Amino acid sequence: MVNEDNLIESLREKGVTNDVLIGLMCDRSIDHIVGILGIFKSGAGYLAIDPKTPYERIDYMVKDSGVNLIIGHSKYLESINVNTRFLDISNFNEWGSIFDDQSHCKQESVAYVLYTSGTTGFPKGVVTEQRNISAYCNSFLQEFKFQPKDHLELGKKLG
Repeated sequence: MVNEDNLIESLREKGVTNDVLIGLMCDRSIDHIVGILGIFKSGAGYLAIDPKTPYERIDYMVKDSGVNLIIGHSKYLESINVNTRFLDISNFNEWGSIFDDQSHCKQESVAYVLYTSGTTGFPKGVVTEQRNISAYCNSFLQEFKFQPKDHLELGKKLG
């Protein structure tokens, strides 16, 4: 499994700072979750890239968003045609603590960007800030009164 603290260290070594946007292209797995949390803790945001998306659309999203680093599984990264650095998430193979206090993100930081179909024929990026995720999670927990023993099924895509 991936260690997000090692991922954060590697991101910092590659020059990732607050509000940088990083592509994330993984299978739906624990690596994806740890990748999101590692990116958030580094202060960066992520561009959700579904591996099943046509390559032309991925190229457009990466160029349009200004992403210059994509993290993901190597089986997907080798087929990207844009001039971007790649980081294989499988190289971070120890499980670390994702709940420590050493986060570099701020409430006004970009959390993620999702691309819509776009009304002009081209996809359009929509930005979500960290504060929006915090508000959603807090409201969700208050509304449904989750307890530590409760479980929640993931029924949607991870970005």
